[in-house]
Amino acid sequence: MWAIIKKEVRTYFLSPIGYVFVGLFLLMASLFFYSEVLVTGSTMFSNIFYSLSTILIMIVPLLTMRTFSEERKDGTEQLLLTAPRSVTSTVLGKFFAALIVLLIAVVLTFIYYIILMFLGNNPQYQTARDIVKIRNIKANLVSINVDKLVKEGYLKREAIEGDRRKTKLVCTTKAQPVIREGQQLQQEFVDHLFDNITQKEKEIFIKVMKTMDKNLDDILKGGN
Repeated sequence: MWAIIKKEVRTYFLSPIGYVFVGLFLLMASLFFYSEVLVTGSTMFSNIFYSLSTILIMIVPLLTMRTFSEERKDGTEQLLLTAPRSVTSTVLGKFFAALIVLLIAVVLTFIYYIILMFLGNNPQYQTARDIVKIRNIKANLVSINVDKLVKEGYLKREAIEGDRRKTKLVCTTKAQPVIREGQQLQQEFVDHLFDNITQKEKEIFIKVMKTMDKNLDDILKGGN
């Protein structure tokens, strides 16, 4: 199944379909976020999630319509069905590949929100470079979204004392309701996540997650 997942994900991004899907989803999601939050100053995100579900209904077929039809078109359908794996694993492999592409698109839609919450929750980090380094977001994506947030008055740039070539990002008064709403949602999520879990179990869980995070960083950096 993993071989099919890797093959399908690679196929999505070797053809225009993956880029068209992600680009179209980001464009539509950005327009909804801009009109529902940035323009109105609202902190109600329910309308955005409702809008995203509508977008998905319209554009998910872009991913799924080629799942088996492309195999038939290329003449590889019989080869796929007679391979030494079950039909179930083949179908699940194609399903999870499409899901991965969808999740990539969904995660990218939260960049506005990620930037605001990162700066609001971590006052020790104040530059776009910090966002790129700590959150591992591409520099060009950070730059584009920071510019939009500055333009709409949610962030402002201020010169760093002692080095006027560098600027720090400061959350404005307009951004505070959004940040407070986000922090409340984060806290409610954590509270529900740790329901019926003792403090000792929580500490063990956090320690394990930190260790796994460090191990993952080592793997990505090519360490042992």
